[in-house]
Amino acid sequence: MAAQEDIDKLVSTIQSLKNRDLVQICVANHLAKSGNKADLQKRIVNLIDAAFQDPNPQKFVDIQSSILAFGRGSSSVNYRVPNFASSLPSSPSYLPSGMSSPYSGNSTTNGNVLHRSGGYGGSAGYGGELGQRLPPNGLLGLQFKPSPFYEIDTQLGDVRPCEAMAQHRNSVPVQIRVSSYPALQRCLVDQSLRVMIFCAASNVGVQEIAFPYQCEIKVNGGEVKANLRGLKNKPGSTRPVDITSLLRLKPSNYNNTLDFTYALTAKRFYLALYICKAHTASELTRVIERRRITKDSVIREVTRQAQDPDVVATSQVLSLKCPLTYMRLSLPIRSMTCKHIQCFDATSYLQLQEQGPQWLCPVCSRTASFDTLAVDEYVKEILAKTPSDQDQVTIDPDGTWHAEKPKNGNAPSTPKEAATSLLDEDESIFPFSGLSASEVRESMGRASTASVVAYRDATATPVHAGSKRQREVIDLTLSDDDEDAHLPPVKRQHIASSGFSPIPYSTL
Repeated sequence: MAAQEDIDKLVSTIQSLKNRDLVQICVANHLAKSGNKADLQKRIVNLIDAAFQDPNPQKFVDIQSSILAFGRGSSSVNYRVPNFASSLPSSPSYLPSGMSSPYSGNSTTNGNVLHRSGGYGGSAGYGGELGQRLPPNGLLGLQFKPSPFYEIDTQLGDVRPCEAMAQHRNSVPVQIRVSSYPALQRCLVDQSLRVMIFCAASNVGVQEIAFPYQCEIKVNGGEVKANLRGLKNKPGSTRPVDITSLLRLKPSNYNNTLDFTYALTAKRFYLALYICKAHTASELTRVIERRRITKDSVIREVTRQAQDPDVVATSQVLSLKCPLTYMRLSLPIRSMTCKHIQCFDATSYLQLQEQGPQWLCPVCSRTASFDTLAVDEYVKEILAKTPSDQDQVTIDPDGTWHAEKPKNGNAPSTPKEAATSLLDEDESIFPFSGLSASEVRESMGRASTASVVAYRDATATPVHAGSKRQREVIDLTLSDDDEDAHLPPVKRQHIASSGFSPIPYSTL
């Protein structure tokens, strides 16, 4: 039986060949030679899959020979005689992430559905029972970049090509019945199993989820509200579309209709449906809690940087707020590849990646994938030993830390203390010794009123003498204690030469 290395090298060779070589390979193996480069590559890959599953190993040898005849000129390809006694490993490069090969020693077959057991082992798997429904044409499916939020469990039907439509629109209908796909019955029992729609711009190699720019999805006549474009100018930020809640899984013979409509595409896309095992942010947080960056390792890193002869050792300020939400950290995490000790909150970061996966550190903008996230025990201890209103601490070059004092250390903490402080300042400026507070206010009010009236007398604007109505100005600077204290009326200034008289003022 062919080994995994032989399959991978054949697929790699096909991707590196030119169109004329692909045409010759198709002719040698009695395949159609029309279409673009992607079409030719797809036909040859499908042929390799069919030969791989054929019990006669000679078919695979013949196809391999025809491909090697055009790939010997490549210095990067070095083939060996296939070892048919070895078994194919469980994850060939053209299988969907986490899916098992039908010839893996750890796999069990049940009809045309393959399963293998897995778990949160290492840094690549995310647990659960994995499997795939084999399409009749032998194409094992698409390969997508893995995500910690879901794992592909079962493929529903074939991969459906969406032909390029540069000027028109096209619709791809899909029929979904539980009687046709018995694996859907598990979705009724396990709510973490979700039916998701995936789409890719190619079927060769590992793909990002990508939908046509103009497309829509309808399930049972209702439009699916989902973001099919992801973040702007951020490839890989698109999520698969969960349609589980829109499907009718009872009765089992109910025919669910899915219509994928798209338009104005210059290239072909590939549509596929999968049953996926979904993982929530809370579940992933518990996984991260098992990975830790020890306190001693952080202190060693701080002291090592301080001993660098090219760097002046100074204290640094560590913020206890998450750079994403600006709230106090709850579970401080960071990537084990990051060089800084500033952390971000686990739940906030995972929820952000669930909406639009980018997996970039919010502090240094470097890659911070799920597999590298861990809890910083040094920062976690600081959070436990500081009050909840503490925003930052100072880290010394030797790794010790101390809490920062408030910048306004002498500032009053309550309004009553602030009012008392202001009154004390007023007393220092206006020394009314031996007077009560009401007497002080009365004296200050009279002085203020006299100043205002004097200023108005000096700056009064004359008006025409023929004006019969006099304007009254109410002075709002007086307090209630001054109601009984009436000031003498202001003398009117007579200006005979100008013909204008000043505005009379009165106080209440």
